[in-house]
Amino acid sequence: MKDGPFKAAIEKEETDKIIMQQFIVLKIKNGQIVKETHMRNHNFFGDYHDSFMSEHLLNVSDLTNETMH
Repeated sequence: MKDGPFKAAIEKEETDKIIMQQFIVLKIKNGQIVKETHMRNHNFFGDYHDSFMSEHLLNVSDLTNETMH
């Protein structure tokens, strides 16, 4: 990942107690629009649990020309 405000926000050391973090990516993969969600849930003991979810939203071929700007 290149340096910039987005990378800085992800790598920022927080002084407040973080409960949950999410990183969401929408991409076209194999002709489908897919939503990928990466989650980190923190507990109050300083530990965390990472998880990942991928959701198919729709086929790109289902989009009409009027939808694409």
